[in-house]
Amino acid sequence: MNETMISRPAGANGVWMPVPPALVHKTHGENAWLTEVRTYASGEQHARYHTPPEGADARISELIEVQRQAGLHYVHTQLGIPIGFVFLLEQISLRRKADATHGKLRASGGVVATFNRGTRRKGEACLGFTLHSGGTAAEGEARVRVVPSNAYERLRSRSDPSPMLVKTAPSRLQATQWNGVVAPDSSDPVLRDHSNDHLSGMAVIVAVEGELRERGIDRVDSLSAEFHLYLEHTPQPTFTVVLSTDGTFRALVEQNGRQCATIAGTALPTVEPSNR
Repeated sequence: MNETMISRPAGANGVWMPVPPALVHKTHGENAWLTEVRTYASGEQHARYHTPPEGADARISELIEVQRQAGLHYVHTQLGIPIGFVFLLEQISLRRKADATHGKLRASGGVVATFNRGTRRKGEACLGFTLHSGGTAAEGEARVRVVPSNAYERLRSRSDPSPMLVKTAPSRLQATQWNGVVAPDSSDPVLRDHSNDHLSGMAVIVAVEGELRERGIDRVDSLSAEFHLYLEHTPQPTFTVVLSTDGTFRALVEQNGRQCATIAGTALPTVEPSNR
């Protein structure tokens, strides 16, 4: 992709403006979940969003995808990073607020606010997010490195082949432990129109969340993911999840004997529907 400069901030002066799919790294408009955006004098940016299917309660992976798209748009339009640069997600997290209505964030009518939390090093962006759905429903943050495409190619060619031992810290509250695999499903709305030369961080998040649901976990309240190494498409990465009796979980993602990502969070078990 050519590196195209952004001529001016989108939605400046508090005016709502449409979001071009390219600014959230999507080819097709239906996969761009931000619909309109406006920017305030403070530099904070608000975007209206939706997640499919309409009207359903959003999974935490869907809310993180909203957050990811909002971050991409912000970095392009507010930090002036050209389209065509490569974004390397290092960390992303989201926590549902306890005062949100039953902890649920509906698919339609939401607004995500994005703001700059500063940088620690050149080529890095640290962003904060607040998702609103009738009230403050979730808060999150993300850290990303931004590099030109030629620099990214050099980084990929110098991938460290040395082994890294995977260690799982013991938990006194441990109740359950099981293994899973990262097998991306391109039909999942979170992963549509999201191609990379390596497995994306969102594919890892969706895989861990899906495994929790298979084990009877109805809703994840918070999730934090850190990505240490690139995950290749082959061999298929595996992960180990430890779910403790206090509702916290931790997943270590491994490929070729190396720890590539860590995911932690809190979850609630499935609640049987009321007969009322």
